[in-house]
Amino acid sequence: IKVCLALGTAVGLIFVQASGYYDGLATGTFDLSTKNIIFFAYTALPGILALLSIIPMIKYDVVGAKKAEISETLAKKREIQ
Repeated sequence: IKVCLALGTAVGLIFVQASGYYDGLATGTFDLSTKNIIFFAYTALPGILALLSIIPMIKYDVVGAKKAEISETLAKKREIQ
């Protein structure tokens, strides 16, 4: 999830740069294509990346007995320290 959030920010900024946003700041007007690219970069792109972050979670099998075993091991390590 953190990787997707970082990618979303970095790629979003790349999209903004490529859209001509900074050129529009000088004139105060923005083309429709610039607005569409920025809209995509800050709405659809994070959604797509959030969906991609689900893929590793599907393989995450720490539930039930395995989760209890890990919790017990961590509790024992805390007692030792």
